[in-house]
Amino acid sequence: MKDRIIGGAFIALSMLLISACSSIETPMDDGYQFGDVTKTTYLGAKRLVHARYVYCSATDGSEAKATALGVIHTLRPGYPEDGVCTNLLTALVEKYEIDVNAPLVPVKKDGSDSETPSSPSTGSE
Repeated sequence: MKDRIIGGAFIALSMLLISACSSIETPMDDGYQFGDVTKTTYLGAKRLVHARYVYCSATDGSEAKATALGVIHTLRPGYPEDGVCTNLLTALVEKYEIDVNAPLVPVKKDGSDSETPSSPSTGSE
């Protein structure tokens, strides 16, 4: 009889805990739709770019920024001269010696230009 009372109490307590856990709201309960992750990523990137713009505008030529960059350059010699205010496109062009005026031509897997005609195979070889 004692085992039945303990078993009944255990089942009642388990059901109470399960019903309490089902009422917890999670971030996915807010009506998640396809594309929400993309939207969140886009808005986060937009805020980051705006914060970078505000920072670079407000600290242009400041002594505090120059001091911080000096310390960073001491610790990380390859760090860009302007820090986070470096123009990324210019830095990539300089680092990888990219010719931005070169025409965009698709390249085949063998490394040749796709505009270069290849000799057609006759199949009788």
